[in-house]
Amino acid sequence: MHSCEIGVIGLGVMGRNLALNCAEHGFPVVVYNRTAEKTSEFIVCDAAGVPIRAGYTLQEFTELLRKPRAVIMLVPAGPPVDSMIQELLLFLETGDVLIDGGNSRPADTDRRGKALQEKGILYLGTGISGGEAGARFGPSIMPGGPQKAYERVEPVMEAIAARAEGEPCVSYLGQGSAGHYVKMVHNGIEYGLMQLIAETYDLMKRGLGLQAGELHHIYAQWNEGKTACYLLEITARIFSALDEKTGQPLVNLILDAAGQKGSGMWTSQEALNLQVPTPTIDASVAMRNLSGLKKDRTAAAGVLDVRVHDLRKWAINSYGQVDDEPYGGGPGMVLMAPAVIPAVRDVAALAGKPHVVLPDARGRRFNDAVAHELAGYDRLIFVCGRYEGFDERVHEVLRADEISLGDFVLSGGELAALVMLDAAARHLPGVVGDPGSVAADSFTSLLLDHPVFTRPREFEGLTVPDVLTSGDHEAVRRWRLAAAVRLTLRRRPDLIGAAWPSLPPETRTVIAAVAAEEGIALPKVSPGAREDPSRRG
Repeated sequence: MHSCEIGVIGLGVMGRNLALNCAEHGFPVVVYNRTAEKTSEFIVCDAAGVPIRAGYTLQEFTELLRKPRAVIMLVPAGPPVDSMIQELLLFLETGDVLIDGGNSRPADTDRRGKALQEKGILYLGTGISGGEAGARFGPSIMPGGPQKAYERVEPVMEAIAARAEGEPCVSYLGQGSAGHYVKMVHNGIEYGLMQLIAETYDLMKRGLGLQAGELHHIYAQWNEGKTACYLLEITARIFSALDEKTGQPLVNLILDAAGQKGSGMWTSQEALNLQVPTPTIDASVAMRNLSGLKKDRTAAAGVLDVRVHDLRKWAINSYGQVDDEPYGGGPGMVLMAPAVIPAVRDVAALAGKPHVVLPDARGRRFNDAVAHELAGYDRLIFVCGRYEGFDERVHEVLRADEISLGDFVLSGGELAALVMLDAAARHLPGVVGDPGSVAADSFTSLLLDHPVFTRPREFEGLTVPDVLTSGDHEAVRRWRLAAAVRLTLRRRPDLIGAAWPSLPPETRTVIAAVAAEEGIALPKVSPGAREDPSRRG
């Protein structure tokens, strides 16, 4: 019975191809999928002639593995991984190796590894790069966890991995979540590279008017020599692909919306925590977020007209100079008044009188009330700084509305402007599909938003509050108000002190009741307590 070297759980694209890769390198494989139909189809249609067996239950699956067992899970990251682990624990024994081959968050991998270690199970968090083709013919593999676990599967991983200069593209990376951490950063870098490619395409397509055939030749040329890489290779191929039905370049028909699974965002968050600047990755994550808001962007297209102006059009000389060294010495470069001020004046003259915003650390703090205020202007001009900032005379002459996102430094004002623009746009009619979602958002209601839940109703012993499944809408409303108040009192009591004059009587009553219940002193009303602009007449 114990004849298979490795087990694969999850027969999606990655699981199917990795199982075939292992089998064709001489390692007997047993596969399992939640749906027996998919398992049967794979065995009949894809696995003929190779040493792959099917386990139609987890018990049958684990009984077909030699001990200590080695199981690789290729299931979606997040709760599905936790759910599969819980099911597998019924059939695993001390010393067995469990491998997560998905894009799990490193913190989740550390948590799972510690919990499984207490049960005697060795857990490897393993990044697998190369997509469908890589899984089938040779991926780059990034394992991390107990070294003893890696030693159990090292022969398999070295055999199925890609080769570079004759060496397998796999190496033990260290304890804990080292493997998934490297894969996370790997994906984050890939996000940045894809964003750079997307922006060069946009410049050449919209700026220079180049067509698909011309773009194909440019990217094919870039994919030579030192710049050669897989992403440029497939980009060049994309521009030569034609749609079978219309005969048009396929790239012109692809929906301009991209999703993400989280690894790029996690990379940015980790970089911020470590105070490591990753502006290219940060921008790529922001652009993915904007890309995914297809419905909102479509609606906003009829409400917003966003235009970008290159400051170098107002350069002081033929070299495109817009900055210079500061008087008195010091690091960095300063944006010059003779470039910035004419640029703002010319752009302002294009239409009705605009409201000029200058993202700057010395400015008033940005919040939802300010976003609501900005949404009330017909025209906004965001003047985005770089380097050491603007010549002081820019501030003195423009007398712009200086606004700060917070006490931190960005590489430039562009990201700050995008944040403010997005927050303000949400207050415009027609931008967000459901206006109620804007009204219910945190800060719009002057409180943090209440906790939200979705399926399953029970997870790891944590259950959804009964009131949310009662069907009593008034009880749900009261629970959500109390929950929002409780969360705000615990996390951001300053919001209550600042917003007290604008809070409805019911909310004030709930605040007093929750504060007494929690033993929390009521926040002092701030001297500059703000009024909710939406309540103004």
